[in-house]
Amino acid sequence: MIYIISKNFPRYKDEYFRLLCGNTTKYLQVGEALGKRSEDFLSQKKAKFLSYWTLIFLIIFNFRKKFFIGSWDSVKALILCLIVKDLSLLIEGRVDIRHGLKGKIKRFIIMRSKLVICTNKQTLADIRFFLPSQHIEYIPSVGFPGNFIPLKKSNEMKFVYIGRLAPEKRIDLMVEFFNNFKQRCEPSKISLDIYGESESNFSLDMITASPDITLKGKINNTSLTTLLGNYDALFLFSSYEPWGLVVDEALKAGVLPVVSNHVGARELKDLKTGFSNMQVVSDIASFDYKFFYALLLKLKKNKKHTREFFNSYVEHEEYIKERLNKIGTSRFH
Repeated sequence: MIYIISKNFPRYKDEYFRLLCGNTTKYLQVGEALGKRSEDFLSQKKAKFLSYWTLIFLIIFNFRKKFFIGSWDSVKALILCLIVKDLSLLIEGRVDIRHGLKGKIKRFIIMRSKLVICTNKQTLADIRFFLPSQHIEYIPSVGFPGNFIPLKKSNEMKFVYIGRLAPEKRIDLMVEFFNNFKQRCEPSKISLDIYGESESNFSLDMITASPDITLKGKINNTSLTTLLGNYDALFLFSSYEPWGLVVDEALKAGVLPVVSNHVGARELKDLKTGFSNMQVVSDIASFDYKFFYALLLKLKKNKKHTREFFNSYVEHEEYIKERLNKIGTSRFH
């Protein structure tokens, strides 16, 4: 039995963990299923909540079993990281292990792990610097999107955002980027559709003020697979995003991702030639909107360019599956 501990368990992680850890696993979550696409999370039957009673039971009777921990931000997961004998870690996004007491604790946990998988190159470099003998694997993926397919684009320039409406998602920057694009490129027809639900304290004024921006509300994964490919570009301007699977979904649907330099999935841009057109925005004021517009028109004109996103992503996906299976065979199976 392998115990997999995570904040929550989106469905796209199920195959990821199965390839890595095999079928004799038990999912225990230390947080609630976040996000409004709640049907995209595993049921409580499959991913049980880790109570303190269960934690005590694990520590007393199962602390020598294999544990794969995908979130060390909670007290319960941290306790397990410090106690269990056979520990493996999944570190998503950029994690500071260099500074302060927290950095020292994280280095200690990494040092006592038999395997560390990370999704961020800088985190990889930091671990190799401080702990050069540590067994670490770089896997630029957090799971696998559904069956998306590229679709024919309309004459309208169509942009989309999919996710929670919360301050850390920097919807304000996204709207500013959209308005800058309109003013500098003057496309004849343009729209931005926003899918997701708003947190209670989040103001929608900046969205409702523009006639070209439409709030579409909640969307489920089944609808998303048949809809995403209609768009020209996907926006994700988060101030911090450990990965952002919606970027994977966009690439598989033949949609150009436009992301901030704080989104973990920006690492995909340099992995394959087919991802090189992905736009990483460091500063919206100095961004080359004219070049971006020309790129969009090129992608819209010839379907083979958007198809290249899909083909490259399928190749990437197969490579990740092979890597996970190979690592899992030597470590868990």
